[in-house]
Amino acid sequence: MLYCITINNTGTATATNVTANDDVPADLAYVPGSIKTGTSCAGATTAEDDDASGANETDPFGASFSGIRVTGVASTLAAGASFAFVFEAYID
Repeated sequence: MLYCITINNTGTATATNVTANDDVPADLAYVPGSIKTGTSCAGATTAEDDDASGANETDPFGASFSGIRVTGVASTLAAGASFAFVFEAYID
């Protein structure tokens, strides 16, 4: 199955160091290397690795997986803007 997490800045100023976490439920297993980011669920086409390091973490979004937690990050998110990260999981 495909999960999508969307983060929206509904404020009037640019947000900095935006982080969103999602714990994968115990009855599901994360598919390694499946995270993609973008400005929407449909637009999340930029592949991310799972380790939260490297140039792909700031293009302009990053994402990682550790333990049971998937994390999406944006160094900045303009007022009214959104970012999304999608990942795959299967029933374990």
